[in-house]
Amino acid sequence: MVGIRTSQLQITVLLTTYYSLLTFFQPTRFFTYIAPLFNRITAMAKKETKSNLDFPFGKENLTWMFIGIGVIFIGFYLMIGGGSDDPKVFNPEIFSPRRITVAPVLVILGLAIEVYAIMKKSKE
Repeated sequence: MVGIRTSQLQITVLLTTYYSLLTFFQPTRFFTYIAPLFNRITAMAKKETKSNLDFPFGKENLTWMFIGIGVIFIGFYLMIGGGSDDPKVFNPEIFSPRRITVAPVLVILGLAIEVYAIMKKSKE
C-alpha cells in the first residue's frame, strides 16, 4: 500500500509540474520563437558533420603520398656524406655519381609521385 501511495503521489506531482510549466511557457510562444532557432542550430550541426566527413584523399592516395615521401627521404639520405674532416684536404668522393646523379633523380621522382598522389582521383 505504501508503494502505491508514493507512486500516485509522484504522478500527481509530475502532472502538476507539467501543467504549471505548460501554462507558464505557453506552447504557442515556444513554437513561434524557440523552435525555428532550434531547427537552425540542428541544421548547422548537420552541415558541420557532413563537412568533417568529406576528406579529399582516399586510402590509395595516402599510400602513394607515403611512398613519395619515402623516395624523397632515400634521395636525401644518398646525398649525405662525402666531405672531408680536414677543410684543407679535398675529397673527390663529394662528386660521386651517387651524390650527383642518383640522389637528385630520386628526389625528383619522389616529388613526381607526390604530384601523382595529389592529382589522382579518389575512388571513394
